Amino acid sequence: MDTPVALVIFRRPNHTQRVLEVLAEIRPKRMYVISDGPSQGNEDEALLVNECRELIDQIQWDCEILKNYSEENMGSRRRVVSGLDWVFETEDRAIILEDDCVPEASFFKFCEELLSKLEHELRVAGIGGSNVLEEKTQSLVSDYFFSRYPAIWGWATWRRTWSRYSQNLPKNVVKEVRHHRQFAPSRSNLAYWRSKFGDVSKGLVDAWDYQLAYLSMKSEQLWVIPRNNQISNIGFGEGATHTFDTASAFSMIRVTAASFPLAGPIDIKPEPLYDEALQERLHNEPFLRRLLIKVFRILPASLKARARKHLYRNGKQNHD
Repeated sequence: MDTPVALVIFRRPNHTQRVLEVLAEIRPKRMYVISDGPSQGNEDEALLVNECRELIDQIQWDCEILKNYSEENMGSRRRVVSGLDWVFETEDRAIILEDDCVPEASFFKFCEELLSKLEHELRVAGIGGSNVLEEKTQSLVSDYFFSRYPAIWGWATWRRTWSRYSQNLPKNVVKEVRHHRQFAPSRSNLAYWRSKFGDVSKGLVDAWDYQLAYLSMKSEQLWVIPRNNQISNIGFGEGATHTFDTASAFSMIRVTAASFPLAGPIDIKPEPLYDEALQERLHNEPFLRRLLIKVFRILPASLKARARKHLYRNGKQNHD
C-alpha cells in the first residue's frame, strides 16, 4: 500500500498490538507513529508507554517508520494535533488510526481509492471508516455515501483539509452556531453543538475532533461514510480518555469487508437516512446529561478517576 499510515499510540499495548496485527496484513510502505508521553511521576504509565513503543520496534515487514515521540504528557488535543501537523508537513494525504480503532483489512483500499478519486473534489473534507448506524443505511445501493459529520474512528484526509484546521475555536463560536443553519439544520441538535463547541473554546474539554467537525460544517464540506462499518472501537472501558462505558452500543461494533469496485452515489450531498439518525441519537443530548458532563469536567482528578471506575464497573456488568 502506497498511502502512508499515521498511527497514534499511548499507553495501551494490548490495543496497539491488535491494530498492528491488521497493519501487518496490509504492509504499508511508510508509517508515521505519534506517541504521547507519560504523566509526570506516573511510573506505571511510563512502563505502558514504553511497552507500546517497543511494539513499534518489533515490526517485521519492510516499512519506513518515522517516529514522533513526546517525553512529556501533552494530552489528547496537543498530541494528536502536533502529530498530524508533523505528518502533513511531508505528506499530501494519509490514513489515520488511533490505537483503539481496529480496522477491517479492506478499509485501507477503501481509503486509498477514494483519496485518489476525490482528491480535487473540494466539497469533500475526508473519508471515515466507521458507520455506527449501519442498520440505517443498508437499503442504500451505493457502497458509501456522504455526511455532514466526520467519522474519526479510522479516517483519511488530504493536506488541503488539515492545513485549514485549527485546534482553537473562536470565542464567539456559540453565537456563530446560533445564527448559521449549517451548524444545526434542526432545532433538536442546536443545543448539542453550542454546548460542545462552547466547551472546546473555553478549554473545558481536551479534544481535537470537535474542531474538525466545526471546520467542515462551517465550510459546508462533507465526509465519506461506508455503508458497512469498517472500524471496531475496542477502547471503551478502563484506561480510556473519553469512552469508558463498556455498555455503549458503539463499543466493538462488528466490521464488514468493503466490496470492490466501489459503487458511489450519483450526487455529492448529505445522506438524510444517516445524518438525521445521527442527529437524533448522538447530537441531541438531554439537558440533564449535558449538565452532568459539565459537572464531571470540573471535578478534581481524583474524583474523576473514581467516577470513571464506577462507570466502567457498571457498564461491564450491564454488558455481561
